[in-house]
Formats: sequence, C-alpha cells, structure tokens
Amino acid sequence: MGCGEIESINLMVHQLYESTDLLDRRIAAPGQISHRHHRSWPMPLLREASVITVLVVLTLSVGCVGMVALIHRARTQFTRGLYMLGPWRSGMLIARFTIFIIVLHGLEILLWAWFYRWKCFSAWESALYFSIANYTTVGAGDLLLPRTWRILGAVESGIGILMCGVSIAFIFAAITRLIEREARSSPELAWMRDLPDREG
Repeated sequence: MGCGEIESINLMVHQLYESTDLLDRRIAAPGQISHRHHRSWPMPLLREASVITVLVVLTLSVGCVGMVALIHRARTQFTRGLYMLGPWRSGMLIARFTIFIIVLHGLEILLWAWFYRWKCFSAWESALYFSIANYTTVGAGDLLLPRTWRILGAVESGIGILMCGVSIAFIFAAITRLIEREARSSPELAWMRDLPDREG
C-alpha cells in the first residue's frame, strides 16, 4: 500500500468523524430547543388564556344583551294579546325572532373572526370562514391556527354550542306560547288545554 493510498484513507476517516459529529449535533439540537421551549411555555399559555377569557366574556355579553332585548320584545308582543294573530302572522313573528337571532350569532362570529384576522390569518375571507366553521362546530380541516392560538378554535366551538342552544330554547318557548294562546281561543285546539292535566 502506497503513501498516497494511506493519505486518502486517513482523509476519508477524518471526513467520517466530522460527519458523525455534525449528525450528533443535529440530533441534540431539537432536544435543546424543546427544553428551552418547555421552560418558557407558561407565558404563551397565559397569554392565550387571557385572550380566550376576553373573547368569551365579550361573546357572552353580546349574546346576553341580545337575548334580553329579544325576550323583552317577545314579552311585549305577548302582553298585547296574540289571540287573533292567525297562522300567517304567528309565522311572521317567529321569522322576525329567528332573523334577530341569526344577526346576533353573526355579530359573535365576527368578533372571533376579527381576532383571527388580526393574529392568525392574512385575509378576512379565511378568518370569517374559520370562525363560522368553528362556531357551528362544522370544523375547517383545510385551515389550521398557529400553534400558539390553536385552543381558540375549540373554545369557540363550545361557545357556539351554548349560544345556539339558548337560541333554540327561546324559539321553542315562543312557539309553545303561541300554540297555547291559539288553543285558548280556537275550538279546534281545545284538546290542548286539557293536555297538561291528563299528563299529570
């Protein structure tokens, strides 16, 4: 074996050692980064929790104020007397209540979409689409929030379920009240007046 071959072998061994050392450093780097990230995780989590608290409080405030106004309006309508409304006017009354509720939910969706547009997405269309999909619990699989804000989507879905449940309960109560008043004034629906007593 000549000197040239020995030198080439030594060069190859030296390059192999350098490659191994570089690989070790690359493997260790993610662990070090993860360790540093683990030590600093409370601050991003506290920031996200603060934002969630503010958004939830604002959403509940908008929803509660809107529902109080709607209940006051419905109480006024029922106090005036709805014995002679008829099917058409009763349907129009429920339609007005439903439109008001849809507008109320739209305001709540816009509130979350505004934050998504501010911190997460570069376009209003994406922010609004993501907010609607989460509020209605449909889900947006083609869009993802940044890692530091990903809890917001789940929280918005929970708030959406709660507010939709309140709205459905109000519409159900309004329809029940209309049917009860219609039963009091209509001979055809007289059997409904005795229904609670029969069930009892």
